[in-house]
Amino acid sequence: MALSPTGVIIGDEGTEPIVPMGLLTTVLGCEISWGTQGLEVLHPQWGRLEVTVEDGCPVVLQEVAMKLIQQIESKAKHMAKILKMDTSSEAMWLRRLVEEHPAFQGVPDEIKSQLGTSR
Repeated sequence: MALSPTGVIIGDEGTEPIVPMGLLTTVLGCEISWGTQGLEVLHPQWGRLEVTVEDGCPVVLQEVAMKLIQQIESKAKHMAKILKMDTSSEAMWLRRLVEEHPAFQGVPDEIKSQLGTSR
């Protein structure tokens, strides 16, 4: 089995999908709790998910698991775009700072061009 960039386990066709519980909480904002009734998952938009426990493992219907995985992947791609934009904006801000701030006025251009670049 392989892992997607967001940590979702990808199996062969016909295998049961595995939804990482950590991503349910951190990416989707689900609330998860164990109680006397078993595992309860509260999705922010869908409400309480139907979860059974088989051999100690929480299980949802395959259709629900696939929708959750799709939602995790979609949000992860969206977050990656935002982070990429933030990094780009930060780099532009840093270049402008180096060019315009009075503290950098006497610094040679070849040194200014290397400020803020990663190696």
